[in-house]
Amino acid sequence: MSMSNRLGVKGLGTYPTIIPQNTYINDLNKVYIPFRPILEAELMISGILAVRNYEFLLKLPIRSLDANIVMKELELGENHLFQKILERFFIVLKRIIPVASELGPNKKNELRYGNVNAYTESRIPLFYSVDRLKIKVLILRNFFLYLKEHHYQLNSFPSFIRKADKSLYGILFAEYYERMLKYFQTVVWEPTYKTNYLNTYDDVNFRVLYELHSFQQKSSLSKVNYIIRGLKSSLFIAKLIFELCDIPQPFETANDAVESLILNRDFIPGMINIMNSAYRIGDTLRLHEIVDLFLAYLNNILKGINHGIYLASNRKIMLNLEDTIYYIGDILEFKG
Repeated sequence: MSMSNRLGVKGLGTYPTIIPQNTYINDLNKVYIPFRPILEAELMISGILAVRNYEFLLKLPIRSLDANIVMKELELGENHLFQKILERFFIVLKRIIPVASELGPNKKNELRYGNVNAYTESRIPLFYSVDRLKIKVLILRNFFLYLKEHHYQLNSFPSFIRKADKSLYGILFAEYYERMLKYFQTVVWEPTYKTNYLNTYDDVNFRVLYELHSFQQKSSLSKVNYIIRGLKSSLFIAKLIFELCDIPQPFETANDAVESLILNRDFIPGMINIMNSAYRIGDTLRLHEIVDLFLAYLNNILKGINHGIYLASNRKIMLNLEDTIYYIGDILEFKG
């Protein structure tokens, strides 16, 4: 069954639960809208990454859950948009319950588990943040799977006929950005929720979030950097929430594949550059070789992310490689 026919949380057992599409509104009402501060914080982090590196993020006192302290470190005024985003984000984080922790020195063998229902308020931020990371990796993976299945013809993608830049850089970015923008508009969707939700937070509205989400520069290198910033921001937010849930190394059994492969400058940007060059000079053998290698690396990342979801669910949710936690429609599909 295709992703367009699946919806919602993939069961609390060994196999995913198939849920009717008409319950999509449950995800919107219980997950996307009330926990939008996760998305807002991710966009904020991506904005910071546009001018600073990931090492700078790791040194920020975000774990203090004090917006004033973080803003001082960023050297930004208290009226800055990031102040509002941080305050809303920290409200969510302060409600998080650890996935498992010891009750005390006299009960070392006892563990406290949170409810793993993905609509439970204390667990949604973790599931949602990991799902965001997985969706971005899946878009990349599905792009190159589709490319391989269509004999490496870039003109098989919907955006090819519309875009002036018909390089691998251009088509990859066009397809990635189109899908992430569709996801963004679905989650934020100002017209429907304006009176019920967004008017309460006038400083964090659709317009300013859209500016944070938007791609500004036009060079090929900046297009790839935009994708990388998005992956890094999702990784940072997910890792932060995992730490608050007493799981500091959620991807450890994957040999740190998620972190090392996303943060390694030679991996995603480097390999995309090699593939783009192979297209330009017509090196078919090299192109096929790197695409296969790239897909193998992306699959390793997805396995690591799935392990994080497994831990977040108290070892009850085991997703397939291509599954997401929440329904996202046809965003992962490519049709010519």
